[in-house]
Amino acid sequence: MQLMRSFLRGLCRRKPLEPEGEVSTFRRCLTTLDLVALGVGSTLEAGVYVLSGEVAQTLAGPSIIISFFIAALASVFARLCYAEFGARLPKTGSGYLSSYVTVGEVWDFTTGWNLLPSYVICTSSVARAWSGTFDDLIGNVMANYFSKYAAMNLPGLAAYPDFFAFIIYVNILVFNINITTQYGVGGFFPFGFEGTLTGASCFYTDFLGEEVKNPQKSIPVGIVASLLICFVAYFGVSTALTLMMPYYRLNIQIPLPVAFTYIGWAAAKYIVAVGSLCALSTSLLGSMFPMPHVLFAMARDGLMFKSLPGNHVLCFIPAIMALLFDLKALVDMMSIGNLFSYTLEAICILILRLYSQLQTSLLTP
Repeated sequence: MQLMRSFLRGLCRRKPLEPEGEVSTFRRCLTTLDLVALGVGSTLEAGVYVLSGEVAQTLAGPSIIISFFIAALASVFARLCYAEFGARLPKTGSGYLSSYVTVGEVWDFTTGWNLLPSYVICTSSVARAWSGTFDDLIGNVMANYFSKYAAMNLPGLAAYPDFFAFIIYVNILVFNINITTQYGVGGFFPFGFEGTLTGASCFYTDFLGEEVKNPQKSIPVGIVASLLICFVAYFGVSTALTLMMPYYRLNIQIPLPVAFTYIGWAAAKYIVAVGSLCALSTSLLGSMFPMPHVLFAMARDGLMFKSLPGNHVLCFIPAIMALLFDLKALVDMMSIGNLFSYTLEAICILILRLYSQLQTSLLTP
């Protein structure tokens, strides 16, 4: 019985807060402008360059603009929670650390291991988008070759292994979108309002501090500013796509270049494709940025082997998965994981405000 009580106390153990004057092991070098650039670069990922075409064709139709609005509205509240915690507790670990200091170790452990696959899947989607855009520039040589000689006709797997995405980044998971023959009933809501809400759930993940010079100011401003910029970009791209060509004719892998080809602007196709490659390269860096920080924080707190973040052999496991798995299931799983993290973050904010001793120790001057 004593052992059981000790075990239960360990599950609810909260991380003690370090003294405010403690020296961080990270060099504080990021400014507000750096955070906005990182936020915009990592948020404008495969969602705007790839998923916009897939969601418009298979889920929402022209009402994709409402899907973006709903996703942005939900993301605003989630990001404000992150902004408040980031300003009050500017330490490495994102939502992982906030749950550790408020609701205890068991939820912290769950949140940390929930965030890691989300970051990996997010990186995989960007790498696959980069691969698909580049393949379109060279006439779909890779897609045609691997579809012919290395097709994988199994449910849940990609149509063919994307070796180029494997090369782009060795520690990623793959996403691949299957073509559908269901085009809805037409109109602004061809798949009904349910389809619009489903599209919003796909984009909810696309609107996701120890190195910040002034975290109390820079983190909230960086999060809110990058979110507003990205909403305008997403809204504009989705509107333009559904006005340039019928939603049921959109290409679900490279919608923007194909849309310009459809209206007769063949030269613009290459300009947009090159611009997409540059933007996706930035997004790839941004999506890779938070994962090692969570790994570092979990290893530092003893929730994983301390040598695990430096074990490069483990990087080949997600790289192998990058050749095999299908996008839709992975994106849905990532959305579920992020929804769990955002919900727990909101609960942590409420707990933070309810407990006066935590509020006193976390509030900044």
